[in-house]
Amino acid sequence: MPLSQVTRTTAVGAVSSGQQAPREATVDTGSPAYLRMLHGQHWLVSGTENVGGWDLIDDLMDGTEAMRAGRTDYLPMYEQEDAIDYDKRVKATVLHSGFQAAVERNAIRPFAKPVEIKLPEGVETLPEPLDRIAVNVDGEGTDITELARRLMTDGVARGLALVLVDHPTIADGLNAADEEELDLRPRFKRIMPRNLIGWKETTNAAGDRELAEVRIMEKRTESVGPWGQVDVPWIRVIRAPRTIAMQDDNGERQLQDLAGEWELWRFSETDGKYLLADQGAHSFPGIPLVVMQFGEQHGLVECVPPMLDVAHLNLAHWKSSSRQTQYIDTIRLAVLFGSGMGEDELANGIVIGPGRLNGSTNTDAKLSYAEHSGKGAEAGWSELDRLESKMAEAGSEPMRTKSGNPTATGKAIDAAKASTDVESWVRLLESGIEQCYVLAAKWRGMDDALPEGWQIDIWSEFALAMTKLEDLAEIRQLRQQGDLSRITAIGEYTRRGVISDRIDPEEESERVEAELLANAEAFGLEEDPDDNEGQDPRGETPQDRKD
Repeated sequence: MPLSQVTRTTAVGAVSSGQQAPREATVDTGSPAYLRMLHGQHWLVSGTENVGGWDLIDDLMDGTEAMRAGRTDYLPMYEQEDAIDYDKRVKATVLHSGFQAAVERNAIRPFAKPVEIKLPEGVETLPEPLDRIAVNVDGEGTDITELARRLMTDGVARGLALVLVDHPTIADGLNAADEEELDLRPRFKRIMPRNLIGWKETTNAAGDRELAEVRIMEKRTESVGPWGQVDVPWIRVIRAPRTIAMQDDNGERQLQDLAGEWELWRFSETDGKYLLADQGAHSFPGIPLVVMQFGEQHGLVECVPPMLDVAHLNLAHWKSSSRQTQYIDTIRLAVLFGSGMGEDELANGIVIGPGRLNGSTNTDAKLSYAEHSGKGAEAGWSELDRLESKMAEAGSEPMRTKSGNPTATGKAIDAAKASTDVESWVRLLESGIEQCYVLAAKWRGMDDALPEGWQIDIWSEFALAMTKLEDLAEIRQLRQQGDLSRITAIGEYTRRGVISDRIDPEEESERVEAELLANAEAFGLEEDPDDNEGQDPRGETPQDRKD
């Protein structure tokens, strides 16, 4: 049966009308690898606890209030510090968003231009309904550029970018026109990394590792009473089709193919556990989840966030900032110091303020203010500045080229070929979105429908847009020296954003040539065709211009 027919009744995770008898399970227990990434435990030493991972990263991305909510996880109490003083210190600490800024600088830059779907010559559009996906990838109005930007942010910050390619259930009897009117086509659902709470891996017949099961946590808003609403946790389980060995009635070993399975588990406040709400079968060939690993890989899913070091520097800044704030609050108030006064003179206390007089019968009595030197504060500010500089430097590392030193002549042009971490992430993201379309085609039984040579194109020449003025001047000098053709120079300026990308280098070169010839004629500088045949007023031959 074609997959397109199967999806009419068995979309992955779609809630069907048939309800199953509830049963309890520990379906919400995260996989060991998930817990390592979530809590920041060491990837190699089991049981080592650290403050880090997605818990830290997500709180840094969420800002000051999230970090304050982390309390002692991020801001340990001092010895002999009481709860009231600690609470005041937490509320006075403000986050320097160095990690968030670094993530945004690296993740957003490629989307200064929209994502494009490039098709081979002669092909105008992707086949229906795949062509409709780009303008609304998830059924919620998100276009493909915005989806790519969010996935890039997930990958840069957390190391993982995840997309579940699903398909709504299609009722029997609907034709193609009905499906288009109802917009029943594949959806690209972005999955937050911390919501993929568990997975199982297996080895296929070809010897490759692949996912056999995934568990995805999600929240759904449900109505309570006539006007109330509540967010209820759900867990979606998807299992891939598999083959098992069984014994028949005669004791003979037989192989049996089992369809894929999906389950929906709903959290019950009454029972305090997840209960099975619905389940079904699917025949999708695998699990329609695209996993993009931006960091150091450990298996099919687990990886180290690429900017985890920047996150820990931000945490160190948070702690140091708290100490500095408390120190400043202390030293900026002078301390009243007194000596030589009798107990009777101190019985009523020292009165501070205008129109007040404190006296003593002891001529050697003293009353003065003691103030801090402020050197400790200076050291604190220096430490904060140092941490901010290290964060900025580490946060800029993904944009730095990884190539060797180019020659002086080719530096400005060959820089475009130098690889950066951000550029490699862009290539990974392109491949991931292309895989989403492949899975979408499988959902529709259109495995061979995507045209050969099509591709997702994300702008990757952002490094050139950051080129220094000196580099632009070098291109101009190469041109003036005759080491660079006019067409190449125009092309390089276009790639760097100096000239609009709507300008065609060859057409622009022809316009320049025409203007030069027109100016020459206007000033009576027509060339003798016998002496300079085939040359323009600047001494270039047509072959020179072609080159």
